[in-house]
Amino acid sequence: MSSKRDRRINMKKKVGKVNQIAAGFAAVLLGLIVAGTGTKVFANNNSDTYEYFSFSGDNTVHSDFRRKDDTTSSWCKCFNASSDESEFYVTVYGTSEHNNTSGSYCGRRAYVFGKNKEWYMWNTVYETYGDDAYTAAYLAASPKGFVQDDFECWWSPDNGSGIYGDEER
Repeated sequence: MSSKRDRRINMKKKVGKVNQIAAGFAAVLLGLIVAGTGTKVFANNNSDTYEYFSFSGDNTVHSDFRRKDDTTSSWCKCFNASSDESEFYVTVYGTSEHNNTSGSYCGRRAYVFGKNKEWYMWNTVYETYGDDAYTAAYLAASPKGFVQDDFECWWSPDNGSGIYGDEER
């Protein structure tokens, strides 16, 4: 009788150990998943920067440059304009010299913005081709037509939504 009882006790100990090991493994795995997800979300440079574009005629203006940390699309939203009907174009440029006048066009197209218009803009700023190693992005904005208008925007070189293409919102 005592040998059956001893076997049951030993079996319970083994099951308890297996459960502890499984729980430990699950905790480590969960930690790695959370850490991996957290790294992806917080690694890109997706904080919003205020930008004021002012046009008097057909001039082109540039935003400040910002470091680009991943291949997601750049993001911009125009939230205010001096005229509700006026629009302007935005293209994405890349630079390795960290200034907003010596870069190269890295986009797919010119995006049309007006009041309350938002775009995720595909670009190749982060990717490296040949001697070009772009580490920063900036926006080049020009008026749609001959206008004298001002536009207030928010923009980011990366986006936290994980969007990699063109998308209007």
